[in-house]
Amino acid sequence: FGVPMSLGTLSIVAPVAVSIALISVLETLLARKVVAAELKTHTSDVQDDQALCALSVGNVASSLFGGFGGCGLIPNTLLNLQSGGKGVVSGVTYSLSLAMCVLFAAPLIGSIPLASLAGVMLTVGLSTVQPVATIAGAKAAMKGAPMDKVEFVALILTGVVCYFVDMASGIGLGVGVTLLGGKLLRR
Repeated sequence: FGVPMSLGTLSIVAPVAVSIALISVLETLLARKVVAAELKTHTSDVQDDQALCALSVGNVASSLFGGFGGCGLIPNTLLNLQSGGKGVVSGVTYSLSLAMCVLFAAPLIGSIPLASLAGVMLTVGLSTVQPVATIAGAKAAMKGAPMDKVEFVALILTGVVCYFVDMASGIGLGVGVTLLGGKLLRR
């Protein structure tokens, strides 16, 4: 691609790559928790190491062919589960459908107006957040144990920083607040 391979390039690319990797890992693990909650199984039934190994192998394979990395996405996972998908067949069907769209329908998909795509994303976002459950969870956190309050503050700070700054900073702050709050409460 004409990009010089040097320490200068690495110093520019490495922080961004680490941020993307962190977000991908967290999104994948959150998607795993969504699966466990939707299927009402123990989170240990879906192995973290298997999910992260698959994520790593898939991203390395993608990069070898000039593609971009990816991760387990919560909206896609919810849509799959709510449509009745619970096994390997649904994942393979999704992957093959996506490949067919890329190979054969890219020009058609490329002509979809951005306003339409934004409407779809807004709908998916609102259905993912579930405002009633979120408000109920916030009320329970305020009445609950001190750690529940710390996690609620971390949730709010993470959301605000993700929106106004960037995702990596928001996630880092949320993790830091939760760890620091937990450490202070154990004293």
